[in-house]
Amino acid sequence: MAQDVKAEECPDRKWDVIHIPDELQKASTTVHVLAASIDPKLASVLIRDLGTKAPLTSLAHVKRIRRSVTEGKVELSIILCPADGDVSSDTLKIPNDVAAIVEKHSLVPFVAEIPAYQATSRAEWEAQCVFWPTSFHPNACIRGSKLELDECEAETARKFMKEAVSQARLAHSSGQLANGAVIVDPFLRSVIAWGHDQCTSTTNYCLEPGEDKEKRLRHPLRHAVMEAISMAADRDHLLFPSNCTNSFIQRPADSSDCDAVADSGNAAKKPRVDLDGGVGFNSQDIPRPYLCTGFDAYVTREPCAMCAMALVHQRVRRVFFGVPNTFRGALGSKYRLQGIRSLNHHYTVFQVTISESELEEPL
Repeated sequence: MAQDVKAEECPDRKWDVIHIPDELQKASTTVHVLAASIDPKLASVLIRDLGTKAPLTSLAHVKRIRRSVTEGKVELSIILCPADGDVSSDTLKIPNDVAAIVEKHSLVPFVAEIPAYQATSRAEWEAQCVFWPTSFHPNACIRGSKLELDECEAETARKFMKEAVSQARLAHSSGQLANGAVIVDPFLRSVIAWGHDQCTSTTNYCLEPGEDKEKRLRHPLRHAVMEAISMAADRDHLLFPSNCTNSFIQRPADSSDCDAVADSGNAAKKPRVDLDGGVGFNSQDIPRPYLCTGFDAYVTREPCAMCAMALVHQRVRRVFFGVPNTFRGALGSKYRLQGIRSLNHHYTVFQVTISESELEEPL
């Protein structure tokens, strides 16, 4: 059932592979705050008092104190609180707790601009520090930041997307929407399941029951992703029959709230399983995989909400899609499902820049 993808089968074309962040990247904007120049001796006291009375909860990436040197003299400025209202007004609105600190230490507030969001690159961080010093952690995973595949990984993605394109062309040749999907085991570098759209049908089967079986099986929910997931499930049933004592599921750490449970039975030993005439093996000592955990999905069109959510339930590692789905795309075009924090699983999303015409080329 598995399909090995070899380098020589890779198309000559160079599709780009672009990461789709889990949330829209914020523009490099600034916000206004009230700040004041301070005596360095007061720094620790003010940091403590302001941290209690006016914490910078939404500006945690900004350092509270800015240090500068003018004519050999060290000068410190401290952020008092976010500015409220019209900063161009002669009268600044200062919260009572902050006003008490200002009065106690005879501070003179002024309006300053600071970066509104955390930097996602070193270049952006350097530009931010022109306004006010911020923190930057290059190894941190920042929501909305972009990831890049190295050329080897990108080439692998192109190879597997070619397999999905072949499925899309098969769908197109049978009068369906040109959409295909494959599920890949990245460890084995093999396609383990595949499918294409089988939704479209104009036949009324009650009136025309004699239509061929293939047309009768078409259904509005048989999207390419759902077909590939169904094949992956069938593969698991063959590899790990449910009537075996050792048919246990290797569940991921984040799946405690899932409904899936391990199958159990009374058989003493798992049978040998032979797929596609290949060499059989005894799966007795192999843990049953939990759905598609750790696998990658390649889809020629951006998945709709149903398919994108199905891939969440399957615990796939990454999703690569081709043509954007402007009206129903759930991974960047219309929605951004991978950015919903309340979900108990998240995958990384990439777009492979294939064109509509490539999906409809003859087989």
